[in-house]
Amino acid sequence: MCNLSIATYNWASCHNVQIVACHIPGHLNVAADKLSRTIPFSHLEWSLNRKVIYALWHRWGTPDLDLFATWVNKKCRDYISPIPDPSAYSVDAFQSSWEDKFLYAFPPFRLLAKVLYKFRNEGSSMILIAPNSTEYEWYPQMLHLLADRPLYLPNWDNLLTQEGESSCNVHHLHAWLLTTEVRQIKRFRHTLPNESCYSRYGYLDGKSIQGHPLF
Repeated sequence: MCNLSIATYNWASCHNVQIVACHIPGHLNVAADKLSRTIPFSHLEWSLNRKVIYALWHRWGTPDLDLFATWVNKKCRDYISPIPDPSAYSVDAFQSSWEDKFLYAFPPFRLLAKVLYKFRNEGSSMILIAPNSTEYEWYPQMLHLLADRPLYLPNWDNLLTQEGESSCNVHHLHAWLLTTEVRQIKRFRHTLPNESCYSRYGYLDGKSIQGHPLF
């Protein structure tokens, strides 16, 4: 192993290639550890129902890039994987460029604040799958980026699947069309009713945000 490391280093030096060490958390390092794990890699990946995906694409257009996916559950031709994958567009969504792409993201909920921060700085448009959870600190940031009314997803037993297994815990999932284009945001807000109308989502500039069912 030492000789191999030296040979690799010498090759990289000759070809002006920089080698950077990168830690992959154990719960994500399933590709390298798959022989020592009892749970197949595909069983770790949740996937949104295809009928829902097709309906979203039909309504808002087909995104260019799936930010959080693997070859098991990708929803776009190009996807960013959390682990090394030769088929992926790139690895690690937060280390990749989001510029000039129509994005699709169904991230782990704990990453939503980080996703919105990067989107505000690099993104232009995105379909985001996230819960309608007004108590979280990232929620007002998301509302300020809305480009259309949120769509609440059906409460199907198979809305989320994991290698053939279904989940009934859907977290009040919604699809949110987001943009950083100021004119598009203003056009959307102009269509909203005034805040005298009750909203379970919140209010922006004296307007009431109203959602719709996807189906």
